[in-house]
Amino acid sequence: MLYFLYKEDKQAWYYETDQEGNVFRQIAKEYDQAIKLSNQRKSLYYMQEHPLDLNDSELLSMQKADFEMEWRACNAGYMSGWEEMKTEHGIGTEVRGHIEVIFPQGIITCLNTTQYPGLIDYEQFAQQAQTSNIYPKAQWRGTIEGYDEWNGWIKIGNARLLDEAEEDL
Repeated sequence: MLYFLYKEDKQAWYYETDQEGNVFRQIAKEYDQAIKLSNQRKSLYYMQEHPLDLNDSELLSMQKADFEMEWRACNAGYMSGWEEMKTEHGIGTEVRGHIEVIFPQGIITCLNTTQYPGLIDYEQFAQQAQTSNIYPKAQWRGTIEGYDEWNGWIKIGNARLLDEAEEDL
């Protein structure tokens, strides 16, 4: 992964990207506004929609350690209940929710039982659903299979779309 900082006036954006410029994590600090983080629902999963131009001379390269320090500091409040959530929502627990957004990391979902989002592997989900027509608000059922500690997301396995009869339960 590559790490960049872009500054303009009283604003700063921090990016984690792959070699093609696809953004995986982002922090946006704008003067007199709340910090926006790509991993949080309250920030509406604020993230660059198009790959960054890695040849842009205004993008400043930064060390991974510096990005991680900023990421942890900005996420401190959000992550305050993380360990308790993992105790309450252990691996193997069946959960339900709906799709919120689709990111390079996978499908980001709203779980019905916690503030922390779920993460579903897009390819596995599309194969199970036998469609690539996957859209926000679609309801699903799956099992907790792990945790994305950096983003504060719950990894969901064996996820499948709910049929109409299941949606009403």
